[in-house]
Amino acid sequence: MKPLLFLSFVLALPLGLFCQTTLDSSCNLPRPGDRLAKQQVDYKAPGAAGADLVWDFSDQTPLNDHYELKYRTLNTCSDTLAGIEHRTMYYYHLRGDSLCSLGYENPTTLIRYHRPEALLVFPSIPGSALRTDTLPFILNRDSIDWYLANDSSSLQVDTWRWYADGYRYPIFESVSGSVCCLGKASPYFATSFYYPPHEQCYALGEDSENRQKREDLSEKEYSAFNDGSEGRDYSDDRVSYSIRIDSQGELRIDYLLNEPAEVLVGLYDLQGRQLCPVRQQQSPVGNYTETFSLSDFPDGEYLLRLVVGGKTYGEKVLKR
Repeated sequence: MKPLLFLSFVLALPLGLFCQTTLDSSCNLPRPGDRLAKQQVDYKAPGAAGADLVWDFSDQTPLNDHYELKYRTLNTCSDTLAGIEHRTMYYYHLRGDSLCSLGYENPTTLIRYHRPEALLVFPSIPGSALRTDTLPFILNRDSIDWYLANDSSSLQVDTWRWYADGYRYPIFESVSGSVCCLGKASPYFATSFYYPPHEQCYALGEDSENRQKREDLSEKEYSAFNDGSEGRDYSDDRVSYSIRIDSQGELRIDYLLNEPAEVLVGLYDLQGRQLCPVRQQQSPVGNYTETFSLSDFPDGEYLLRLVVGGKTYGEKVLKR
């Protein structure tokens, strides 16, 4: 089984994700004909909600390293989209500004929803509440509570998805299910999926909207590294660091430890392959410098990983 690849995110840490991008139908609506492979991994709980959060996905174990997902229309006259994965077909329909789920089927089960379930409302800002005025129907809250409290049993499925600018599909997804009986929930399954970013870069070669987004972001990052400044700076109670890359392709990391800590520094490509030996040392308070030569590597983006006292920091660097 292949090892789990490191995550690579636009404006995010390589081993964590800031959920700050706005979703819109032109860049994030599933399209007929799209095919990509994702990896099923150990379940990752979503953690706390809120703005400016970082999620750490560095310790995930792959369970299925080639879990194919593809989308197609049912026929030439249909506006219903089918997502096919793990021998199951999930049915979707775009109604107004909402992407709705209609149900699913596999060789043993057929589920048709009495009312479509709204999955996404475009445009959608992560962390914001779903606007009920855009839904095709509205249920009375009291009726929902009554059924949950009095029905013999019900199934609750919670899905969390993390998106990044320049990518049509999620980067990471966690799904958990519970059986609810008389107000008491009993978990019965939980799993997570990692969508390798390079699958969306190359497998979706005709995705011009997201390709342009990635190019614009890369250009901004290139300008930030080549404006004569010291590169990127970051500081917290544990460490302060700055990074820069010069015209000869040497990447330099200057960092100040504010407390004694074990430090690991590594360099990776966007597919998560380690390019240089990881440098590890137990260090007292003080200033330090690490350098990596990129002169033998092709132009493009690379991931720098810095771990200080068990806390992971990361930056995406661009060589041209």
